[in-house]
Amino acid sequence: MPLRPFHLRTAAIVSGGTFIDGYLLGAVIFAFPAIPAGFGMNSWWDGLVAAAPLLGVVIGGIVVGWLTDRVGRQRLFTFDLLLLLVGSALQLFASGPAQLGVVRLVLGLAVGADYAIGPALLAEFTPRKLRSSVMSSLNALWAVGYLAAAVVGYVIVREAGDEGWRWALASSAVPAAVVLLMRVGAPESPRWLISKGRGAEARAVVDRWLGSNVSLDEAADTAEQRPWRDLFGRAMWRRTLVGGLFWTALAVPNFSLFVFLPDVLNALDVRDEFWGTVLPLAFAVVGSLLGLAVLPRIGRRPALLYSMGVLAVLSLWVGLLPGPAWLTIIVFVLFAVVLALAGNLEFIYPSELFPTALRASGLGVTAAISRVGAAAGTFLLPVMLDHGGVGAVMVATAATLLLGMVFTALWAPETNGVSLEEAGAPSPASGAEDRATPSARPAP
Repeated sequence: MPLRPFHLRTAAIVSGGTFIDGYLLGAVIFAFPAIPAGFGMNSWWDGLVAAAPLLGVVIGGIVVGWLTDRVGRQRLFTFDLLLLLVGSALQLFASGPAQLGVVRLVLGLAVGADYAIGPALLAEFTPRKLRSSVMSSLNALWAVGYLAAAVVGYVIVREAGDEGWRWALASSAVPAAVVLLMRVGAPESPRWLISKGRGAEARAVVDRWLGSNVSLDEAADTAEQRPWRDLFGRAMWRRTLVGGLFWTALAVPNFSLFVFLPDVLNALDVRDEFWGTVLPLAFAVVGSLLGLAVLPRIGRRPALLYSMGVLAVLSLWVGLLPGPAWLTIIVFVLFAVVLALAGNLEFIYPSELFPTALRASGLGVTAAISRVGAAAGTFLLPVMLDHGGVGAVMVATAATLLLGMVFTALWAPETNGVSLEEAGAPSPASGAEDRATPSARPAP
């Protein structure tokens, strides 16, 4: 079917959640260095508090992903935004690093919930031929949110005095309130309704939002209840792990490296912290938009493999062959563009790896796996900078990306241009057949 206003509205309310996730993390960039010494922060607390939302994503993604496949997408779609709104405001009242870390852990729970719900809902509403482009909007808005938070945080910290860092962190309450209002009244996924044997309700949703002339194959997604452990069963375990591991390889530099980018650049003798930070983040938005055009034309596997290879080379370049400040900024700009382009697949690809009965659970688990790695990297980066220097940080980043390449080459199936029913239905004997290209599969 063609793209309709409803698809754009759904993309907007789902990508609003990823905008807030990017905003939550981007607000840290200039807020953390402005926290006064009396608050009790140090390199260990910097890492712990920065990693807290990522650990929250682990819990929220697994628990809410499982719950979403059982009670539905729509019921939980507004609750997680309410939690984001309240948690954002509570950052104003934190009296020490431990309290701030707990609040940001709760914010991570809400983000993990949104990762499980939003992409599943959007993938299940989006026409197959437009899935790559529409789903890429999630990462594009994440990059916009990250950039917006960095700029807003920089201004607030400079203009609001000693308490400016609190207002920079709490400013995420504004987009959370806007997206919460936008989500009121969002419909349930027809695919999920069909998978639960509720075909008449699915037909009613399609008639109201997409039109009565739209056909609905009620047999396509009908399936018995699938237990969560099936994600690690013989037919699915490779998909679950490769989904989490490729996401980890991209998330580690995205979170650890860019959250502490001013510190990394300072260690590389780049003294203009604003432009050195904001310019790569601005080009990350360009990379995400470039992905909208590029990803539908190439396969998932080639996009991931080439991107991670380029990123590993750039990381080693900075770590082993540091150059003048202007060259370092150019390399980080290129790094940001390629990382953002590949990052579009963080929301597209996991949505295609699992059947409807396990899609939200699979999204939650793969997001959780990625955030375990990202949390470890975010916690360790300030410590590594203090003890090993920027060279060790960049070499470790390259090693993570190369490891992601290996698992992608071994296990990643090609799902570009394939219907969700085919893409999410691997053979029990995974392996070479699971990596078949769409042209080798039966016609949809």
